[in-house]
Amino acid sequence: MRMRVAVCQLNARDDRAANLVAAGELLKKAAAAGADLAVLPEYVDYLGPAAGVPKPEPVDGEFAAFFATTARALGMWVLAGSFHETGPDPERTYNTSLVFDRDGELAASYRKIHLYDVEIPGRVSYQESRSVAPGTESVVVNVEGVPVGLSICYDLRFPSCTGAWRSTARRCWSCRPRSCCTPGGITGRCSCAPGRSKTSATWWPPARSATTTPAARASAAAW
Repeated sequence: MRMRVAVCQLNARDDRAANLVAAGELLKKAAAAGADLAVLPEYVDYLGPAAGVPKPEPVDGEFAAFFATTARALGMWVLAGSFHETGPDPERTYNTSLVFDRDGELAASYRKIHLYDVEIPGRVSYQESRSVAPGTESVVVNVEGVPVGLSICYDLRFPSCTGAWRSTARRCWSCRPRSCCTPGGITGRCSCAPGRSKTSATWWPPARSATTTPAARASAAAW
């Protein structure tokens, strides 16, 4: 089975409308290049100060509708990065990835399980769990015969994530590839923002988009 995958690097900002326009243009370029599947980065809807986060939506809201329509119009599978999904309480959202097939149908949704809490005195203080609720289920979606395991950012630090994929015979995962792609012969696809968006007074998100082989070699990469 051969599949052409486009890794779309998008520098999301604190402007959801502009982010979606930029994402749409990247998806058009991916389709024009013959991609079967296009992958967008985490929080493609909004990346900026917490006070400006758009109102959370369900998985069938306007964010989902935009990417469903785009996937259908382009005839291409789309992993729509992640967005702020309505959470279990008013204080927290879910960090959720959506996958749409060529017909624009929702093929899978995945809520980030492992949340990034870090405290380095004098350098960085970040508690994702204050505003994000964790998901509970690993997800593998069949993309035209290719099992694809879904993860978001910090998830890939945890063996339980790739272990769940091995039990379902997945071949690749999408959305830190090199350090985590060797167990079980997993091929990596990682889409990130360039890391130039300052999201707080003390932290810039470092990032690099890449695809990797099961031998942990980068077959393509971009800052």
